[in-house]
Amino acid sequence: MIFSVVWALDSHDDLAEMTSYIGIFESVERSDGNVRQMETEWQMTSADGDHVAGKLLAQHPHLVLDTVEVPPAESAARIIEWVDTLRGTSAKCAATLRRPPP
Repeated sequence: MIFSVVWALDSHDDLAEMTSYIGIFESVERSDGNVRQMETEWQMTSADGDHVAGKLLAQHPHLVLDTVEVPPAESAARIIEWVDTLRGTSAKCAATLRRPPP
């Protein structure tokens, strides 16, 4: 997931909220357990598009990326390529996101 966030850097309430969000991703063990629990309760994949959010997602650009057995650098490169197609400015996007070496 890629997040874009606007928050007041001088707000203790916003700091607490952001800290809670970041905490979800800091512990690999907790994150793995959380994802496995969610998989038992909700649909966590969208490859076939057959789900409640399908109509909403169809209205907006989005990328479905299967990362099983794909090295992180390759996944990152695929994401950058996709973003490049949306922006139409591959050089700018690649420089900003720092494309990993092949």
